[in-house]
Amino acid sequence: MNNLDLTNKALALILVVATSISLVGTFMTLDHLSNMQPLHIYSGRATTDVGTSNFSINSTISVVFITNSVEFGSGIVNGTGSHNCTLNTSGPGMLNGAANPIGGPDCIGFNATLAPLRVQNQGTQNVTLNISFNATQTTFVSGTSPEFGFKVTPNETGSCGNATSAFLNTVYQAVTSANTNYSICNSTAFGWTSSNRTLNIDLGLRIPQDATAGVKKVTITVYASNP
Repeated sequence: MNNLDLTNKALALILVVATSISLVGTFMTLDHLSNMQPLHIYSGRATTDVGTSNFSINSTISVVFITNSVEFGSGIVNGTGSHNCTLNTSGPGMLNGAANPIGGPDCIGFNATLAPLRVQNQGTQNVTLNISFNATQTTFVSGTSPEFGFKVTPNETGSCGNATSAFLNTVYQAVTSANTNYSICNSTAFGWTSSNRTLNIDLGLRIPQDATAGVKKVTITVYASNP
């Protein structure tokens, strides 16, 4: 055997061994792939989300005069003897009653029947009503022993709560101090709901025979507070 034959046989053997190793590797790789689990890819992004909707309701405080004037009219007081002319709005219990005695002997002229002032809560919360006058009974009416005052009653049932104790002025209150606040429906009892939010403010005065002549006027202011 020559050297060339030996070399060819050696190369053939090496080729057979290499091919066998390659086949075994291929089978092992296929077997490994067949046993692998499927690949899962997870994302960090949220799969759900939320939206919002909102609004705000602001509360308001508002009181207004829906009847803002009481016109007692023009007249005279009987000047013979000690006379006083008593006038009032149509509310009960004001001085001498509901009707004004305009035909004498004390009052001549003036207006017979008058509606009271009316105040309404047009806000969105209960309040305490405060009222003030820019003149006293002395400076508004004048004369010897004049009188000027007010009284508050519900125009609508429940406007000042259900308890009469919520009022500070359920009886005639003389105005003896100017620009002083008188509280009505204290403890925020003046209601704001429909049909339960209107008050009467009755006015009454007594004019002495020596009251000075002229046009008499008083300014009445109301405002609300909470508390």
